[in-house]
Amino acid sequence: MKNDLRQNIAAIISAAAAGAVFIILLFLLEWSVFIDVPVAIGTYAGLYLVTKPKRRIGNMDIDFIENGAELEQKLLEAKEDYDSIKRSILKIGDMQVKDEAEKLAETSAAIIEYLEQNPLKIRQARQFIDYYQDSASKLLSKYIGLQDANIETAEIIQLKKDTRSALGTLNKAFSGQFEKLMRGELTDMQAEIELLEQTVKMEMDK
Repeated sequence: MKNDLRQNIAAIISAAAAGAVFIILLFLLEWSVFIDVPVAIGTYAGLYLVTKPKRRIGNMDIDFIENGAELEQKLLEAKEDYDSIKRSILKIGDMQVKDEAEKLAETSAAIIEYLEQNPLKIRQARQFIDYYQDSASKLLSKYIGLQDANIETAEIIQLKKDTRSALGTLNKAFSGQFEKLMRGELTDMQAEIELLEQTVKMEMDK
């Protein structure tokens, strides 16, 4: 939304500058209109390219990321599902369900932050975004529907119990997905720890 506003502002500024250039060339300098028009268009295009905001994921310009726009959209979907989960949490009355949902939101927030810092990992997070997080968002929305209906039939009571169990399963899946994404970093960290331990041991043996 903010990016669209900045793009609109850049377009307006560029158009105003191009219009001013056209008027100056045509009326003050009395250049031919056949020269004025291309110069004005060039002014607009050049100024817009300079002033338009860069679309980024973290610190990376999406124009320099393969399929950057697609990855940006996928991250946006993840944020939308996260927002949906947070909205559902505010409405949940059952404390056990609320606790499980809050754990999901916490892990989801950590994964999204990690993906913003490591946009090339978004491809690896597709299963998390398209299936696990989307499933969590929809499950909680349906749970809120059951809760708001305020009907306590045996079937609905069982569905609520099943929801609590499913949220526990999803929490394990969320953690597993996060661990997969961070596997390279965890391996590097373990290697650094082992090197540190070996270095300390060699120093002590001297």
